Amino acid sequence: MPGLRAPEKRLLCPGRVRRIRDGFSWVDRRFVRDGWAERLSREEVLLYFFLVAVADKDGLSYWGDARVGGTLKLPIPEIERAREGLVRQGLLAYERPLYQVLDLAPPPPRREGGPRSLAEILRQIASSPPEGRGPGEGRGPCEGRGPGEGRGPGEGRGPCEGRGPCEGR
Repeated sequence: MPGLRAPEKRLLCPGRVRRIRDGFSWVDRRFVRDGWAERLSREEVLLYFFLVAVADKDGLSYWGDARVGGTLKLPIPEIERAREGLVRQGLLAYERPLYQVLDLAPPPPRREGGPRSLAEILRQIASSPPEGRGPGEGRGPCEGRGPGEGRGPGEGRGPCEGRGPCEGR
């Protein structure tokens, strides 16, 4: 709208400015701006933010499902579904017990009439029921292994297995 200006930024609590200490993590602004948050379930967003927070500089972490579930107050099957969804969306590579939060791919197509502000997205996430997904759904875009090819359930479902979005990086 013409005539509207962004508010002037100023520190609201100068004594409590965030500082980089012994660890560092960040959430890429494109996660919200490019529509990733609105495409994911509430559990997927929660798991993504958690993994971003605990990852090292390369996006790597290794947390067991029981500990992740206990920290996030989610049952293990919901952690598994959320992980599979993130792998399917190309946001995460997983090979038990190792997680890698991946660089964001080009933005997904926006849904017509979808939320546009961060506040709307967070309200939608908070009010939406958990998505029910069936077993076996959620394999990553590069998953090509057949049964009995050396991996157990939930292992090696990342897009970085020599094919797909991680190739050449």
